[in-house]
Amino acid sequence: MKPKPDRRVRRTRKMIQNALFSLMQQMPYDKIRISQITEVADIARSTFYYHYDTKEDLLLSVADEIIDEYFKTIDEVIRGSNKSPTRLLFSKWKQNLDVMKLILEAGMEFRIYQRLRMFNAQRTESDITENSLLDDYIRTMLDGACFALLLRWTKDEAIIPVDQMAQLFTALNISHLFTSLETSLPGFGAEGPNKRSHKPNK
Repeated sequence: MKPKPDRRVRRTRKMIQNALFSLMQQMPYDKIRISQITEVADIARSTFYYHYDTKEDLLLSVADEIIDEYFKTIDEVIRGSNKSPTRLLFSKWKQNLDVMKLILEAGMEFRIYQRLRMFNAQRTESDITENSLLDDYIRTMLDGACFALLLRWTKDEAIIPVDQMAQLFTALNISHLFTSLETSLPGFGAEGPNKRSHKPNK
């Protein structure tokens, strides 16, 4: 586990993040220069590069923090609880809606999806079916469906209540989906070009 940044580091990063989002409200993301970020944050350019390699690294670090916070909440709450992970995801997303809108408007949709996939993969402890490749394909499909809902919801200013969004996604009956596809797709991947066991690409 990475050591938690000290208070001064967290404060500096927050200043840099706030400077970026302040500028993003005034101009397109691709027009923003690092010199403008450092000017608004009132820091030296070397300070920026101490914390971030590029402005893309800065932008995605904010998304990482939001996604990481979501998974930490799951780890703290879900054990011994009947709270829905899907509801938590929509709830955290809505809490950070303005920031997520700016990140998505900057053309980072696929990068955010990759982040969600990566964090989900890190939390996956075991396969559900006996075919790890099928498991990974199903999870990829579910992650894609969930992210598509998040994108549409964001476009609509999150006007649909969180509970209804969570209910919409869980209507897929995820546990049944794994069972059903394992039954209907026996030997999934066995007829691939290499005709051998595949490992999931996480």
